Amino acid sequence: MSTEVQMKPVFLIAPGSISKRDIKRIEKLSGVVVAECSNAGLARFLEPPITAVPLEAHAAAAIKLARHIVNADQASFYKADLVRWFVQMLISQPGIDKVTTVPKK
Repeated sequence: MSTEVQMKPVFLIAPGSISKRDIKRIEKLSGVVVAECSNAGLARFLEPPITAVPLEAHAAAAIKLARHIVNADQASFYKADLVRWFVQMLISQPGIDKVTTVPKK
């Protein structure tokens, strides 16, 4: 039996917007975690230490790309830009920076 923990995407929904039965069905069929949150803007996510799990090169590049997009000033991107950034991050593969602490607002 494997003790490996698989991370799953999280979807935040308004309380009562989906029935409990449907939430369980969504989680079972799609492999996501559905969490009810009355104010999604105040939700904070903790990221596990990057060194906790050995990552393949493409997974590390995907994390770098996600962080780049989240920290970008613009709201929309061209597909060509996303591909170019991903390839750049895949080629320059020294490692992933540790997560910085974000102050509460």
